[in-house]
Amino acid sequence: MLLANQKVFIQRIDSALDDKKAWLNSIVQAISGKSLENFSDEDEKMLWERFKSMILELDSLTNISKVDIDEANEDVIGVKIDTFFSKINPKIVRVPKKKAGEIEHIKNELKKKLSHDKTSNIAAVLNLLKELFQ
Repeated sequence: MLLANQKVFIQRIDSALDDKKAWLNSIVQAISGKSLENFSDEDEKMLWERFKSMILELDSLTNISKVDIDEANEDVIGVKIDTFFSKINPKIVRVPKKKAGEIEHIKNELKKKLSHDKTSNIAAVLNLLKELFQ
């Protein structure tokens, strides 16, 4: 269920390296693709952001993994939207695989309506999701 980079990260976290520096370096390489010896101040900031992102991704997958999934007949998507102005509880969306064609059609129709402004498109889709989840 994990993506390749997530698997590598978990393997490195669980590795039995006795040398703390080597263990930390292996984790850093899994996240950033660079060794600690080649790190700059900017790389540290990037590492911190990617590390936080990886932990949040794995945390979300933990929640999804608690759901009983029929992999042959459905896809399961976890959705969490954070906002200061309204409360939106995390949702688990079950998508029957037999509806793949219909879903693809709806997605393509929505894409035709989007503008060339990526930020506006994302905001519009997120606002639509907020409405659908309430």
